[in-house]
Amino acid sequence: MFRRIIFLCIALAIAGVGGIWLTTTSSDNASEEVVVVSGDVEISGVIDAVHDERPSDGSLTVLVDGKMIVLEHGGLEPPGSPPEIRGEVSGPVKKGQRVDARVRPFGTSFTVYGDSGLYFRAK
Repeated sequence: MFRRIIFLCIALAIAGVGGIWLTTTSSDNASEEVVVVSGDVEISGVIDAVHDERPSDGSLTVLVDGKMIVLEHGGLEPPGSPPEIRGEVSGPVKKGQRVDARVRPFGTSFTVYGDSGLYFRAK
C-alpha cells in the first residue's frame, strides 16, 4: 500500500498536477461544478484526458476539467491483504465523455477508493 502511495505521488508530480480546486468555473467546451459533501466531493464535467500509459499494472487515472481522479491504482496486493473498498465506476471512460462523480480528496487529486458510496459515472 505504501509503495502505491509513493508511486502515485511521483506520477502526479511528473504529470505536473497542481492543488485541489473547489470552485465553479466554465470554459468554452464545458462547465464544471464542484460541491463539498461531508468530506467527499461531487464533480460534474468532461473528461479531458485518460492516463493509462501502463496498462500492465492496471492503473487508470482521468483528468476531469483539470482535476485528476484515480479510478484504478493498479499493482499487486501482498498475500492475505484485506480487500480494498472502492466505489462504482461505470460508463465509457474516454476523452470527451460527460461525468458525474462523488470522489474523496487524496493528496493533490481525488479517488473512488475508501467508500462504497463513491462513484464515477460517465454518460
